[in-house]
This record gives sequence, C-alpha cells and structure tokens, in this order.
Amino acid sequence: MDAKSNSTGEPRQSRPSGKEIDAFVGRVFGFEEGAIFDRRKVPPGLLDEFMSSQNVRRATEKFALEMLKLWKTQYPGKALLCLAITQPTPCESPVASNACPVAAPTPTPKDPEPAPIPAPAMPHNPCIEPAAGPPSAKVGAIPPPTRPVPVSTPERTATFTLPNAKSGEAYDFVIQGKDDLGRTVSVLQARVVTLPGLIFDPATARLRGVPAQAGDHAVSVQWQVGGGERRSGSLVLIVNPNPRDLWKCIDPDTDDPYFKPNEESRDLQSSSRRIAAGSKRGRSHAHAGTCRDDDFYVAHDAASGWSVLVVADGAGSAKSSRKGAQLAACQAGQYLSTALGGEDGAALATAEADWEAASTAGARRLKEDLYKLFGRAARAGLQAIEEEAAARSAPVKDYATTLLCALHRKAVQGEFVASFWLGDGAICAYGPAGQATLMGKPDSGEFAGQTRFLDKAAVNDSTTLWNRIEFGRHDLLTALILMTDGISDPRFETDNGLAATARWDALWDEIAPALDTPEPGRALVDWMDFFTPGHHDDRTIALLW
Repeated sequence: MDAKSNSTGEPRQSRPSGKEIDAFVGRVFGFEEGAIFDRRKVPPGLLDEFMSSQNVRRATEKFALEMLKLWKTQYPGKALLCLAITQPTPCESPVASNACPVAAPTPTPKDPEPAPIPAPAMPHNPCIEPAAGPPSAKVGAIPPPTRPVPVSTPERTATFTLPNAKSGEAYDFVIQGKDDLGRTVSVLQARVVTLPGLIFDPATARLRGVPAQAGDHAVSVQWQVGGGERRSGSLVLIVNPNPRDLWKCIDPDTDDPYFKPNEESRDLQSSSRRIAAGSKRGRSHAHAGTCRDDDFYVAHDAASGWSVLVVADGAGSAKSSRKGAQLAACQAGQYLSTALGGEDGAALATAEADWEAASTAGARRLKEDLYKLFGRAARAGLQAIEEEAAARSAPVKDYATTLLCALHRKAVQGEFVASFWLGDGAICAYGPAGQATLMGKPDSGEFAGQTRFLDKAAVNDSTTLWNRIEFGRHDLLTALILMTDGISDPRFETDNGLAATARWDALWDEIAPALDTPEPGRALVDWMDFFTPGHHDDRTIALLW
C-alpha cells in the first residue's frame, strides 16, 4: 500500500487490498499455531464458505482500519514498517501481524528530520499484498467489494464400521459409513483382497460368507453420497480366531505303559435291541498330548438275554487314572457278564418275574440280589486296581476312577433295567418323548470337578452301596443311556438339569441321527467332537435302544 498526501499535507489512508483481507482471514481461521479460531473440529466446507462471505471480509477490513487509528493516536509520528514487500512504502493500514509503516508528520525547518533508514529487504509475504486504493478514495471510506478468493474444495473422506468376524463361522453384516460432514454414505462395492470366503452384495451393502483366516484384513470400498461423485475408501475387518482353532492336537507317547488310543467305539446287536458305545479324548488331553482317561465296556448274552453297559471316568488329578478307568470298567463289566450268563442271571430273572411293583417284600428281595451282584462287580474292579498299583509300587489313589453300570433284559411285561452309580456322569432310562427316569444321583462335591471314586470305603459301606442301586420296569423304553461327565456337564450343567426331561428330549434328538447309521458307535465318536466353551474333558457314552 502507498501513503499519499491530501491537500492539507496529511498522509492519506490506503485501504487493505482484497488479497490482504483474504490473507488476514486465512490466518485468523487457519491451522497455524497463531490462529485465533480452531478450525479442526469444524467441517472444512462450512468454514471456507464463512471465510469467503462479504460480511466477514468487510468486518476484517473495518478491524484493520480501526487498528490503524489506534496506532496513530497512541504513537503519533511513529511509522509502521511493512514487511510484506521488498520496497516498503508508508502506510497507515496494518494487516494481521505484518504492518505497513505510518508516515511521520512533515518536518519543519527548525527541526530537521534525519533521513529514514531504509528497511531491509524482506521476502515476499503472501499474507499481505499491498495495493493502492482508488485515487478518489476518502479517508475512512470502504472500498467496493473485491472478488472472493476461490476456495479449493477439500477431498471428502468417509469412515466405515463392521462388526468383528470369527474364523470358520458364518458372517453377514451391512457395511455402514458416514463422510467427514456426518452424512450417511452408500457403499457401492467392497472387496477383501486377503481373505477368501467373503462376498459383497451391492444391492444390500452386505458382506457375507465364512472367513477362513483370522487376522486384520483390509477392505477396499467404493462409496458415494446420494448421486454424487464416486469415491474410494477402506476399512479393516478384524477376524478373531475360532476358539476351536486355538486347541492343539498332540498325539500321546505310544511308549507310555498305559497308552490307549484317542478314540474307541463298539457296536452290538441283540435279538430286539442295538448297543453302541464310543469314547473320545477331550481337547484338554489333546492339547497336552496325554492319553484319554475315560473307558467303557458293553456286552450282550444272547442265551440269557442280559445286556451289560459300563462307563468309567479316570480322575484328572490322578497320575494313572486312565488305567484305573480301564481296569474298573473291564473287570466290573466282565464279572457282570459272566455272572448273568450263569446261575446268578437265572436267579435274578426269576426274582424279577416274581416281583410285583406293589410288593415291598418282593422289591426288597430283588434289590438284595442286585446288591450282591453290583457289590461283587465293584470289588472286582477295585481289586484289579489294587493289584496293578502294587505291581507298580504306586498308591491306589493314582488309579482313581468313577464307575457307572447298567443291566437290561426284556421282561414278560416291559423291559427291566437296573443300575449302580458311583461318581459323576449320568444313567437314564429314557422314553418315550417327554419321559426320563434318572437311575440314581450323581456324586457332586461342594466345588466343581469334585466327585466320589471307586475305593474301599465306597464298596465296604453297605448302606451307601445299597443306596447306589436303582431298578425298574419300563413299558415304552426308548433307550438306556450312560455317559461320563464330559457329556453330562455341557449338556445338563447341573443336577437340576439332569432331572429336566426337556434336556433329555433335546439330547435324544441330537444323537438319534448318529444311531441311524451302519456304525453308530463310530458316528457317536464323531458327534462327541461338539464344542462347548469351558467343557473339554474326555467324553464317553454307551446306549441300548
């Protein structure tokens, strides 16, 4: 800006040019450290529109002129130095933080004014561009509005959201997003380059499929607002690992003296019923590379008509419990099969035939026979454990195991079932649908995982042994089911759950398809691979249906 004198010799005020005003407004609302207003939380388009309005420009110019008047009043005779141009000229219109010099009063002969020292040349400052006002402009007059400086439109961006996925599980969600002005965007296309198995449906903006790999996967997106310009964006889809994939499967040492296969199954056919059993190593054992602790025994004697089903669960805290479960199940089961195939079986069949449900004396005689039979079977299992422990110079408690036994025989009226239940797990005479008779009570401790194991105290206490025996006739029996807690805990959870008929109905519906196969035992082993968080013990089941 140039300072020009009027007829009185006073320097004339020059108004800031349009570029100076624009520069000043830019600094007031800028990103720089010295800016007055913080524009970071204001939509860029909205603030740019405000800055380019005539009202803002006029208010800014008025502010600059007022500052000039204050300077002149407070510092008469003092000139401001304009650093915005290489050859500064006197000016009374400071703009922003750079000011033009104000011309000093005309010196008198009595008081000569020394020649002013030229200001050093400064690089061009884009914030201020001095320009002379119209020659006819009067002091304080507002110049005609200048043309607004064009403001470039910032690049629009958008933020998208998608719920996390889980590897190996179905995924189906809408990609949602908003642009930097808060407007909802339409997603036109999306692609996950590093993750096969997911496809995008443009009609619904849904990303669906089964992600096969865990990790953070980039999703490229094409989007627009309304019918506006098509733009590109991206987001990250987090695929969490499936809990099942975190479990290792390590085979046990085949040189272990108590090695047993990870899975085992067996199928039998009686004259009127089928029998199947299966046992599967739990994930906790597979992860640690240890052997399966569970075991079972099933048998049917065609001559006598008696069927025997036994399951056993070795204590996880016992060093050699897998051998204990095997000895208990096999020895107890073999004793029952042998006894029922001989005179004991014939006598028991006679006692069952003579028993009248309403006869207390007949029921007691029948239970006394069962007490002797199951007591001897339990002792046979315990004796085998004691002999093995002695041979290994190991304590008997290292072979701790549960023992659940059941007998079945087709009777003149209905079907006869008897059971002996020591430890956790479950025995149930199920059917028809809506009916389930629990054949005893589980030995559940005060804390989770506590139960009773086969030992001398369990088999020598006559009262306790007596109370562990149940029997009855069933006219419409669907199945006789025995299981270890690896199945009963995830499917029934509590003792009250075991008593809930609806849960037995649900279990039967779940396993019935496996039984309708050429190898139901093998199919049951496959079924036992089901995943329930927190339940990873060995699983064993034996059924007669």
